[in-house]
Amino acid sequence: MPRLYSPAKHADSTREQMTAKLDSVGKKLVDLGFKPHQISSEVVSGVASRAGAIVAEAKQQNFGTIVMGRRGHSRVLDFFIGRVTNKVIHMARDRTVWVVR
Repeated sequence: MPRLYSPAKHADSTREQMTAKLDSVGKKLVDLGFKPHQISSEVVSGVASRAGAIVAEAKQQNFGTIVMGRRGHSRVLDFFIGRVTNKVIHMARDRTVWVVR
């Protein structure tokens, strides 16, 4: 049976799109008054758990806040968040987690 979607085929394009979006958001945060050294982003692939990798990086770098998107399908309280965002919220008990649209 042929595969309809090949992650490897689209990985470079997707990484470029995500990097461009993260750069754009970083610039907006600077415009809002954050200092550039207060903002970091990284695109990670090839990990067993995306949520685990996010929380581990936050702990290793001693980040106080993790900012996540809310896109997804899990209903929590009265808004929808994604599975990875939901897992980060539960795993990062010693960090602030912002869930944004």
